[in-house]
Amino acid sequence: MDKIKLLKAMGIGRFQVMALLQAARHYIIHKDLKKAKSFGLNRAIFYAWAKHYGPRSRPWISLKIEEILKEEFPEVFLSPEEYEKMEIEKKKKEKAKEKFYESRYKLKRTIDKIRAAIGDFFKTLGWDVMFFRAVGPYEFAMSHRLAKYYQPVVAGEFERVRKFIETKMGVPGVSQPW
Repeated sequence: MDKIKLLKAMGIGRFQVMALLQAARHYIIHKDLKKAKSFGLNRAIFYAWAKHYGPRSRPWISLKIEEILKEEFPEVFLSPEEYEKMEIEKKKKEKAKEKFYESRYKLKRTIDKIRAAIGDFFKTLGWDVMFFRAVGPYEFAMSHRLAKYYQPVVAGEFERVRKFIETKMGVPGVSQPW
């Protein structure tokens, strides 16, 4: 009894004992200390999880077959009035969802029209206002940025490499700048 109290005082509980036991078991079988430590810890974690979320807390097992069938095939288990009422509610929900998406689409179109009108106004003034083109947080003018900033730098290097390859392959009409 004193040994158990001593172990608990040192902070060694069931979890640590289980991890050590599983690690020793794995080491005896496979002779790999590193994997044995990992296996022991993982197995102890699994056992602790299984103990906490054991068979008492499985909602899918606690459902009875009849309840599952009632959810899956309501037309069989409900009276005609109840089934009709449920279908009416389902149709109402579908109509509400369609209405929501339709209003959302109309709002997006309106915002796009306003954005285009403001952008056109600034364009008539000679200002290229790019923030009105942004729809989300992602790149919207990648081709513009590539052509304006990166292409002039990279194009010279690309041309030099292309000419080098052409001269080494013996393409007629290519001068050797080096």
